[in-house]
Amino acid sequence: MAINEAISKLRQSNKLSQEKLADLLGVSRQAVQKWETGVTTPDINHIIKLSNLFQVSIDSILLGNSRRAMEELTYNKKIYPQYAAQIGWESYASELLVEFRQSLEEGKDIEQYRDLFEATSRIPNGKIKNDIADTLFELILNAPTRSDYDYKEPSSLEQIELLKGSFDYVDKKPDNLENRIRGAWMGRICGCLLGKPIEGIKTKELHSLLKASGNYPMRRYIYTTDISEDMYESYKFPLRGRCFADAIKCAPADDDTNYTVMAAYMIDQYGRDFTPRNVADTWIASQPKSAYCTAERVAFCNFIKGYLPPDSALYKNPYREWIGAQIRADYFGFINP
Repeated sequence: MAINEAISKLRQSNKLSQEKLADLLGVSRQAVQKWETGVTTPDINHIIKLSNLFQVSIDSILLGNSRRAMEELTYNKKIYPQYAAQIGWESYASELLVEFRQSLEEGKDIEQYRDLFEATSRIPNGKIKNDIADTLFELILNAPTRSDYDYKEPSSLEQIELLKGSFDYVDKKPDNLENRIRGAWMGRICGCLLGKPIEGIKTKELHSLLKASGNYPMRRYIYTTDISEDMYESYKFPLRGRCFADAIKCAPADDDTNYTVMAAYMIDQYGRDFTPRNVADTWIASQPKSAYCTAERVAFCNFIKGYLPPDSALYKNPYREWIGAQIRADYFGFINP
């Protein structure tokens, strides 16, 4: 059904004259007549008004289909995600400038594409931006290393061992080993709790907050009593409802401790000869993706999509060299003192 026929049918089924419809839309009767005879087509603003007036979808006016028909015929349509609903960490296209900086630091010869990355990053999230981002990923993946890049940074164990040179390993059990491991674990938790309430705050506001509470340089935890009602309102950083040390009964879950707990469970399941695939399977089965951020969040999503280690760490992961992996190494230190 053409758009002119759809408008005419909607008007007649709602028992409206052309004059009455014109009055409701704020146009002349002649305009409605031209729409229905196909001489002219209403602009998008009037199509939206028609949609709201008759309580039908815009699709049903433009295409002449009812919503039910549209739903039943989705197998003939292309379906795209709601790009605006995608989480930033999980959208490669949203982090193209992070990818560009990371690739430069890895020695990729891509400086000539800077303008292209910057221009694409300004495109609103959507299919076009995603398509261009896919092409840029292929470009990055196949870019050569700059001739003036001085660093050797292999990823495979064999290549790392070739570069490390001689190493004297002392196989000696330290004294008070259990207490030392407990201290390391408690130290991690205490450190996380110290920073948790203000994670993400800008330096200027952090210094102001600490000075106002007599805790600068920082020498203790931050308490709810440090924050006045005026401070809650005046700081850009959202301080209200944070896990301040005097407002909690135990340390909250944290992405910097979640993996250590999971690693302990994994070693119990698979032993010291666990494989990267064991890590992926345990991760998916035991913890949700919301337990992690940035590099680990992308790796988790890659597992789900079927990208297995080591590709899971690299595929569209602009955070691949961030500090997370060093933090996740805690449990290795615990069981190899």
